[in-house]
Amino acid sequence: VNSGVCDTSVPPGQVPISFVDTDIIRRAISWMIRQQAADGSFPEPGKVLDKKMQGQAAGGVGLTCFVYISLLENQDLFAFSQWTVKPAMLKALAFLKTEVARSTDPYILAMASYAFQLAGSPQAQPVLDRLETMAVKEGAMRYWHKTEAPKAKQGSWHSPHSTKAIDTEMTSYVLLTYALKADKVGGKGIMQWVAQQRNPNGGFTSTQDTVVALNALSQFTKMTTGNNYNIHITTLLDSVPTYTFDITDANFLLLQTQETKTMPSEVKIDATGNGTALVEVSVFFNVESEVEDLTFDLSVTVIEETLSLLVVETCTRWLGQEDSSSMAVQEIGVPSGFSVSPEAITQLDILKRIEVQNKKVVLYFDQIGKSDVCVTFRAYRTGMVAKSQPTAIRVYDYYEPGNQVTQFYESKVLKESSLCESIIRNSATFSCRI
Repeated sequence: VNSGVCDTSVPPGQVPISFVDTDIIRRAISWMIRQQAADGSFPEPGKVLDKKMQGQAAGGVGLTCFVYISLLENQDLFAFSQWTVKPAMLKALAFLKTEVARSTDPYILAMASYAFQLAGSPQAQPVLDRLETMAVKEGAMRYWHKTEAPKAKQGSWHSPHSTKAIDTEMTSYVLLTYALKADKVGGKGIMQWVAQQRNPNGGFTSTQDTVVALNALSQFTKMTTGNNYNIHITTLLDSVPTYTFDITDANFLLLQTQETKTMPSEVKIDATGNGTALVEVSVFFNVESEVEDLTFDLSVTVIEETLSLLVVETCTRWLGQEDSSSMAVQEIGVPSGFSVSPEAITQLDILKRIEVQNKKVVLYFDQIGKSDVCVTFRAYRTGMVAKSQPTAIRVYDYYEPGNQVTQFYESKVLKESSLCESIIRNSATFSCRI
């Protein structure tokens, strides 16, 4: 099992949300401090699963920022922090001041602005000023975008939630900076953009950007909320009052939803009263095939097929600009009436975890490189199901789920089989008539 600084660091502001034994946090921080290099940086001794944390351009600055923030937020857990945590923090701060001053990477600058502001460093404002010159403006909203090399377009339709996780994450760090400054005016447009990136389930694109974005939104809204909620909201569908919501001190933390089966041409929201609330309208629809820029190549081959056994090989390779992906996940759909056990899957050094779920097997890889990574699995019949349909296999980057590809496979034998054939071939005692 690989252990690493990035995995050990406590994400910003997460201790109050879910209880973690303080002794565990202290031991984790002590371990991280022992990994610190002489120049004050925190190199990753294990594999870097999230490439942007320690990419070629960053030279480990991003990871050092991340660890420095963790040390700042947890130093009070040590009775004699002036002898343990503070020396490590001072070395990290000196390293960051030098490296951040010559960095043009908006991700590094966004993390550094929050780290410096949290530390009360005079470097915070100059870094924030530099960031503001890089901001992308959409009306009253502002956000930050990391430019990537252009890719060949594979189609014309793209998901409406196509924002990169790294854009949401770095913009959220800037919002955290404005929250620490108690600057409502400066942060309002950023808060609006971050809030708009949420998916209908309340999360964002990946785990990391969701953690930072939710913390940023909660910290910023602390400045705009009080204890006197009295909001009445009316939703009008095509000018007809249809739904009402009341938000009070008793229920302001509860999510209220309404679902409509019709598709109105216009939705209008009227709100009166006191307080701050977020109203969101979500539209769900299906497309025949979701076309995206391809960053993975995936081929699926049915090697052997009978009514009771399927042997399938999947081969995946990375098409992105970097040498490899971050941590990659492969979700293998299993045809109805079949099951796969972990022992029936090819074992590779980069394959770190296998999860067997209902009608799906999930594989976790350290990374996928430019060369094919091939996995063979065997599926055995466990139920009598005929006329099977195509089954999906999906590969995606864990930290950038938008980097994904899906392919379908099917067995001709299973597709053309009848229930009678399935029963007869799997039982010595049953017979049936067509």
